[in-house]
Amino acid sequence: MDAATNPHDALPISSDRLLAQLTEWGLPYTLFTHVPPAHGGRGQAG
Repeated sequence: MDAATNPHDALPISSDRLLAQLTEWGLPYTLFTHVPPAHGGRGQAG
């Protein structure tokens, strides 16, 4: 398994925990969410 198949668990800290930590420290950030791009198999190593 790699970061492409399960990016949330592959990070050294979860994205939820990172956002909580930034908030706790009072550091401003902007959160952008998007639908993952559908590549239809293009660009994947074979």
